[in-house]
Amino acid sequence: MMVGAILLMEAEMKVFFFPDYSGYVYRDLSDISFNETVQGISGLLNILELHSGKKREEKSYLERVFSYKKAIDRYLSSSSAVFKESFDLDPFGTSERLLSWRDILVSYGWKEDEKKQPSRLFDDLKAIEKFFSDDSLWERIENVRKDVDNGSLLPENLEIVVPFSIESFHPLIKSLLYSLEKRGVDISINHKSDRDEDLDLSRVTSFLSGETDELEMKNDGSFNILSFPSSEDAYRFLAIEGKNDSVYIESHTDILDNWLKNGNKPAVGSTISGLTEIAGLPILGLRLFKNPLDPEYLLSWLTTPSSPIPSSLGSDLSCEIVSSGGFFNKRCERIIDEYINEDPPTFEDEKEREAVRSYKRRIVDSFLPKKEYYDNGDSVRREDITSFISSLISYSLSKQEKSGFQYISNELQIILSYLSDDDREWVPYIEIEGLISLISRPLSLTGYERERGSLSVVSSPFSFVSFPDSIVWNGL
Repeated sequence: MMVGAILLMEAEMKVFFFPDYSGYVYRDLSDISFNETVQGISGLLNILELHSGKKREEKSYLERVFSYKKAIDRYLSSSSAVFKESFDLDPFGTSERLLSWRDILVSYGWKEDEKKQPSRLFDDLKAIEKFFSDDSLWERIENVRKDVDNGSLLPENLEIVVPFSIESFHPLIKSLLYSLEKRGVDISINHKSDRDEDLDLSRVTSFLSGETDELEMKNDGSFNILSFPSSEDAYRFLAIEGKNDSVYIESHTDILDNWLKNGNKPAVGSTISGLTEIAGLPILGLRLFKNPLDPEYLLSWLTTPSSPIPSSLGSDLSCEIVSSGGFFNKRCERIIDEYINEDPPTFEDEKEREAVRSYKRRIVDSFLPKKEYYDNGDSVRREDITSFISSLISYSLSKQEKSGFQYISNELQIILSYLSDDDREWVPYIEIEGLISLISRPLSLTGYERERGSLSVVSSPFSFVSFPDSIVWNGL
């Protein structure tokens, strides 16, 4: 008789956690286990909510600003407030600022149900809460902490590894980690291996941390400073001389990736920061509704490479606008008419010809200014704005393969939803200006995806999960 034995092993989940972990972080590829994951605060919350069975929706920044503005509208319909004049002048900007104050207060324990508030502004913020229900990240943390305290299910054998003592974390994050620790979760600090104290690197560390007042170097190669005539020379050096066993701290990875691409080397994964040309497309489009029509914005709209206006039409109209000084004239009408009715010599089928003309008419009707946009002085017909945004969403969805268009289509969907809920026929253009200001935020868009075999590049020292043998910090 054969006797079989089965060894049951409980799986362990190890989470490397730090609030600033996002995107690519350095992890030694020689020491990766299937049960390990690297997470920022949202990622950790997702894991805990998944196991507790309480998935909480986290609305976008733009959605929360719109929701808060609606809450303020409802509050001001029957009350006054210290910020009323500011809100009347700039409802979106004022809502954005008040929401940021509200979230900061919540993150440090402010309770709107406290009877005694320290000022009239706090009383107003307290009253707005009756009409506002979109939780911030901080409230989500607190709700998950309460779930943990109340015995919610946790991953079996959960281990959380942090880069330093949890005493240094934000109070709310610290309280969540302590609650997890009380439930038996192992929380440990990711200690690096001991370093030879006789190295130049150790001497520099001791000097910078104040442990010693003297710095004597042996030039043993453990710590070097390289100087270059220009930043371009530094990037070229990194791209050409870079070693794959080193980790690079580098914030301008778009420039580095350009050099790597030129050298036929794999890209490290870059982001383009700021208000990019594609991200600025909705801003230029909404500017077309300003009365009087601003030729500067119109020319930018016609000539920007990401514009839905075909380059040939945009170029011809731009030249005419610059020479004639206007858009609503016979010469521009002739250019538009020729664009729509031009017959390429390859078209023989009448249906095909009419389909192309129909498409061109839709381009003109959807994306060029109309005289009726400016019939009501400083207000814009809501239907005109929503129709324009809907067309721009469709155009963006057709371009989703290009970086940035997915972002603006999502943002425009939120704006369209907000305007669709408005029951006014006419919207003051000053509110459209407020929308423009709200979406004129710097952002980061992916330029190149990280490719297999590329250098290990992180954006900051906080992006280390394991400790590399060699670090290059560009711009230190």
